[in-house]
Amino acid sequence: GPSPKVKVAIEKELANINRYPESDLEELKKEFARYSNVKPEQIIVGGDGADELIDTLAKTFIEPGDEFIVPLPSYMYYEFLFKPYGAIPNYAKWNLETNTLDLDSVLNAINEKTKLVTIQRSKGYQSRPSFSVKQIGELIKFVKEIKPEVICMVDNCYGEFVEIIEPSDLGADMIVGSLIKNPGGGLAPIGGYICGKQKCID
Repeated sequence: GPSPKVKVAIEKELANINRYPESDLEELKKEFARYSNVKPEQIIVGGDGADELIDTLAKTFIEPGDEFIVPLPSYMYYEFLFKPYGAIPNYAKWNLETNTLDLDSVLNAINEKTKLVTIQRSKGYQSRPSFSVKQIGELIKFVKEIKPEVICMVDNCYGEFVEIIEPSDLGADMIVGSLIKNPGGGLAPIGGYICGKQKCID
């Protein structure tokens, strides 16, 4: 169930339960910005959840013929979301013997058509470990040294509140998450968020 702190916070707000919610969600954006060490203008809140917002990113940034990198094993729904817009997947691999990402496979996957790298922070239902923020930062640095314009998108579902720093502290271009999971305390029925560099948000 939800955290006792979440229950206390909800009880405090019961007196306002009859009021319409903020249409611009400014308070929520401010809290996400504070947590992620970015400006509120770099936060978008909305949608049904992370999947819908990843689809929005695909519509925004992907053009037919673009390629995107998926480190395997990973969330295979990325392919379902990107392929309808003409994107072509390339695969990197997780070395399960050393519990590290095979950087040679990332290097081999990057080419002139590479537009985006998907990074699933949580292991989800996979056999690999979850990415630490440090590992995510190292991967982003590696990719940017090869092709600086590649968009590094971090799927942050289940990753919030686990470490002191977030992927936004280590160069992630776009971070996508769900309000239904960690940030919602098990209570939010719907919603997602994007935390991105200003040029991506614009």
